[in-house]
Amino acid sequence: MTDLDTLLRATLAAAAGEVEPTDPVALARDLHRARASRRRAHRARAVALAAAAVLLVVGASVLVRSAVSGDGDQARDRVQAGPPSAPTAGPTAPAPGGEGPPAAPTSFAGLGPGWHSLDPGPVPPALGAGLAWTGAELVIVLPDGSAWAHRPDRGTWRTLAPAPLAGGDAVELAWTGTEVVAVARGSRTTSAAWDPGTGTWRDLGAVPVAPELAAALGSLGIVSAGAAPALVWSGERLFDMERLAALDPTTGQWEPLALPADLVAFTSLLYTNAVWDGTEVLAVNWIGSGLAWDPSGTSFREVAPAATELGSTTGSVPFTRAVAVGGEVVLVSGLDDPGSGRGTGGVAALDARTGRWRRLPDVPGVNADVGCPYLVEAVAGQVVVQRCDQPSTMVLRDGRWQPNGTPALDQQCCGGRWQAAGDALVVWSSDTDTVNNDRAPYVEAAVWVPEDR
Repeated sequence: MTDLDTLLRATLAAAAGEVEPTDPVALARDLHRARASRRRAHRARAVALAAAAVLLVVGASVLVRSAVSGDGDQARDRVQAGPPSAPTAGPTAPAPGGEGPPAAPTSFAGLGPGWHSLDPGPVPPALGAGLAWTGAELVIVLPDGSAWAHRPDRGTWRTLAPAPLAGGDAVELAWTGTEVVAVARGSRTTSAAWDPGTGTWRDLGAVPVAPELAAALGSLGIVSAGAAPALVWSGERLFDMERLAALDPTTGQWEPLALPADLVAFTSLLYTNAVWDGTEVLAVNWIGSGLAWDPSGTSFREVAPAATELGSTTGSVPFTRAVAVGGEVVLVSGLDDPGSGRGTGGVAALDARTGRWRRLPDVPGVNADVGCPYLVEAVAGQVVVQRCDQPSTMVLRDGRWQPNGTPALDQQCCGGRWQAAGDALVVWSSDTDTVNNDRAPYVEAAVWVPEDR
């Protein structure tokens, strides 16, 4: 990791010297297109370092451009100020353009086991859509703030009030138990929260970066630059792991996370995502120490790397996606394998309470190619992985990986998103890049229901 450390330190030095910032929106757009092209061609892993370098420039630029708060007077007539309102009894008036929220929890379970197509309804083709499951509805928000909600029990969509976001290249959503929080990333990272009871949004303003050193690293996503999601709900705070800040939903305020003095020592976390294991928010990878935060984000501790405990011979930091299952953090990674030349799909699980790692069976179809594994999710206590060598998916059941069918989606490309929705998995795919994808523009979706829920 010497080269990456050197690059990080050089970026910090350049930012401290107030270099001319590069437009982060253009860089993010170019990076996205480059990533899509690399995935199609399965280019050499060395390209990943080039992508990291672009992200570093974005991080330095965000540091130089101090965070801009708020969204002006945009949609003030739709936005509430302050904390979310208390629940009210009785029926809720329908939101503009559709029916009101369901009075009781709904689910996709009525579809029965297996894959099912999902009509995307009025949602147009768009890159960077965010998904969230409220326990009753599937919520979709686009980077321009347009939003919809789907009721699986009726198979219907309703249009929601637009979110007061500044727009950008992508939006991420997280459900806190009472609200859907949306974070739009671009030249400005803004946020808002939607209350399904009132059908209204409140403006949460810009997401601040953590203090100076964290700003240069956090703005490029030190624990989530390569793998989504970057938003993690701890039951108390919403962690934004790209900006290393935590939202108190009661006050509507973002605050910096507690961080180690030298974040450069944790560069391996550039290639993984953080998860909530029921006790802590953890960011770990096979190489290098990990970090674990308490639910408020006000304290942290270091976590031993998997390679040390498992005796792994992994020589480079792998691209990793993490999910929480049964109180453990499960890592799915493309590990280098000099013998095969392509690597293998390594899987490991960490019990953070005991600090013990254990190796799980390797997953077929995952390797050390750039961006692999593409998509991983935990559904009904089972880990589901999209293979990188073909569009089919695998599920870890009864201690072994088993095929669970193939959704007819272009999820390996540009707009693929997975969202756990109760005991089901929603797969959302969309692309507008007609130059690099002859199927574009399109939007399509599918739902997978496991056999044993």
